[in-house]
Amino acid sequence: MSSYLRSTRKTLAKSRLIAAFTGIVTLCIASTASAAMYFTDEAAFLAAAPGLYVESFEELDPDNSFYLVDPDNRHDEFILDDFKLRTPVQAELTVWDYNNEGYWATDGIQYVNNYEGSSLIFEFDSPIKCFGVSITDFGDYFSTLLTFTNNIGDFYTAAVGPDVSWNLQFFGIITDTLFTRVTFSQSDSEDSYAIDEVYYGIPEPTTFSLIALGILLFFRRRH
Repeated sequence: MSSYLRSTRKTLAKSRLIAAFTGIVTLCIASTASAAMYFTDEAAFLAAAPGLYVESFEELDPDNSFYLVDPDNRHDEFILDDFKLRTPVQAELTVWDYNNEGYWATDGIQYVNNYEGSSLIFEFDSPIKCFGVSITDFGDYFSTLLTFTNNIGDFYTAAVGPDVSWNLQFFGIITDTLFTRVTFSQSDSEDSYAIDEVYYGIPEPTTFSLIALGILLFFRRRH
């Protein structure tokens, strides 16, 4: 066999393998990017979406307002660095810096309490693809569901009740489509709960391109 023919066959074999690998990578991306993935485990969520921002409400002024005792200290909304957190009902949100009545901070010492459990709305300044939040003391009085929706049509159950007091639940989502608004709602609007450790952003790029580059360098070294 001539050296030219051997070289041609090696080149064709290399091209077919690279094309096959590219097809596999494309298939993997296409098969996962068309649907959102949701998480109930914080560690699994963070492993799947590294490099996110986190908001733990440590910069807000705590008011430690008890329900129906000092309503003037409660808030309609909070303006954070990258998003607005609000409810459609006046004086529903408070900031606490110590554990109280089943609510507690999962990161730092402060958290936001949503009295009466009305809809909780996050409005982001820039589009995101990932969102996660820790939820404490949800469903300790009522058999109810806390649902998640965003402005691209995703709908999931974020937390469930009844549960014991001082419970901790986590919800996270990763999508392939940008969104700017998140809403939590429940069928029973009287069950209050607290949130902390809000993760958001766009995950770091996948490693498929690095793998492809490694294969190309491998062939160059061998041929």
